[in-house]
Amino acid sequence: MHCLVRPLSILMLLLSLPSLRSLLLPSRAVPRPLFLSSLPLSTRYTIEEPSGASLEAEEAKLRKQLSRVRSSKATHAHYQSLHLPVHTRAAFGEFQSFLSSSPASSLIIDAGCGTGRSSHILASRHPSSLVVGIDRSLPRLTQTHHAFDASSCLHSPEPNLLLLRADLEAFYHLLSLTPSPLPVAHHYFLYPNPFPPTRQLHRRLYARPMLGEMAGLGGGITVRTNWKHYLGHFQEAVKGEDEGRGEERGEVRLGRVGGEESGEGREGGFGVGVTNFERKYLDVGEECWELRMGEARVL
Repeated sequence: MHCLVRPLSILMLLLSLPSLRSLLLPSRAVPRPLFLSSLPLSTRYTIEEPSGASLEAEEAKLRKQLSRVRSSKATHAHYQSLHLPVHTRAAFGEFQSFLSSSPASSLIIDAGCGTGRSSHILASRHPSSLVVGIDRSLPRLTQTHHAFDASSCLHSPEPNLLLLRADLEAFYHLLSLTPSPLPVAHHYFLYPNPFPPTRQLHRRLYARPMLGEMAGLGGGITVRTNWKHYLGHFQEAVKGEDEGRGEERGEVRLGRVGGEESGEGREGGFGVGVTNFERKYLDVGEECWELRMGEARVL
């Protein structure tokens, strides 16, 4: 027994060295060696893909939840009980005022924008569109925007960017009740909380009544996450909403962030490392995925 302890201790010590650890969890700058290339890459951020009985249980729960959400009676009851925070009402008022004087030709919504890093990138890539970054967390917004005040609104130096502190579901509800004079060109959902446990499936964005209101506003949809399974469900939920309105999406692409299939180099793509979450994931070799869906059109 003692003869095994020493070699094991040496092995543990070697594996703790940064040079060896980088082989197992490479950054974007360090390619994986060939002898590891066939192994699935896993990091401390990896979310396990459901399989077997757990997958069947989740699929059944998803079907039940989506059916409930698409029921007009259930949706009406949900919004009757939905609390519209004061700061969200204030933010929506600021949005309407800003909109009335904006020369933009379309609207881009960066839903759950966090610190606003992605919103700034989108605004620079789409100068003719008004980019609205929305997040409910004041601490996240003030990390890089110390001028954010109690008005729940920040007029950025960029003339086509507005950052708002607001509840996302409540904001989309207000927007659906008060249609924007500008058409919505695109919705971005970059690394939303995936709520992996099946018991929390009803909290995922695609399982909320908000999804129907978002899809009904028109425009393309881009979702990024480090959990590929989440994107399959998101696509299924949007497809169901579109079919209910007699519409279907144009081009649909699913691929790795950083890969050619995800479309960073194509029209509308905007590179990698666009959010703090994405940079953190990619730095340790975590795979990130992108679902991109074109604008829905009447069948």
